[in-house]
Amino acid sequence: MTSPEVVHSWGRIRAWLELNAPGVFAKIHPPASAGDIAVAEDAVGVPLPADLRAWWQLTDGMSPRQSSGPVIPSYFDPYPVADALSRRQIWIDVWHNKNDYFTDNPHGRMVQALQEHAGASMPTVDEEIADLMRQPAGTPCEGMYLPVWLPIAGSGMGFDLFVDLRDGPLRGCVMEFDRVGTAQSKPYWPSVAVMLAEIADAFEHGRPVGRDAVRVTVDGGHITWA
Repeated sequence: MTSPEVVHSWGRIRAWLELNAPGVFAKIHPPASAGDIAVAEDAVGVPLPADLRAWWQLTDGMSPRQSSGPVIPSYFDPYPVADALSRRQIWIDVWHNKNDYFTDNPHGRMVQALQEHAGASMPTVDEEIADLMRQPAGTPCEGMYLPVWLPIAGSGMGFDLFVDLRDGPLRGCVMEFDRVGTAQSKPYWPSVAVMLAEIADAFEHGRPVGRDAVRVTVDGGHITWA
């Protein structure tokens, strides 16, 4: 999908929210600045997908919700660019800590035990990252956060949606990262553009959306996906 399709989908989403969930609509931010988008691109060190760039040129995410419900199923709201970069750095700080990697997470302890049992040396964090970076975008990863993963939305409960900017046919796909299970699931959507189009269809036509095929309901301006 192209940038014009992102513009169209986001316009449909905004129109539906303004009519059916005005409290949610009020939390939408104005466009991100060109400088903020450039900072995000510099941080990940690779070009941003055209659809993500187009989306941020329309909105710099949303304010944290209180009780109005999530825009992205099943429990995510779009991050402002600054929050996206902050979340990325938090995950990097946690999962790239060379001293704690093999003691502070289940995957690291399992790898350590297997390596010791086999009499082999343990891989360093850099070696682990390099191996995962060679795999194509969309490949699930356990026990690591890659530097080319860029959060785009969060749940407020330790779960993020991110775009996978590794190389491959699914570059720019939308995946989930959680603080315990990391990124073990297949992509939720092949791109930001497809995600927005499906959400717009779900809002306007009641169609199921996402990996879990949930549908939206709205009650008194509160959005629920189930």
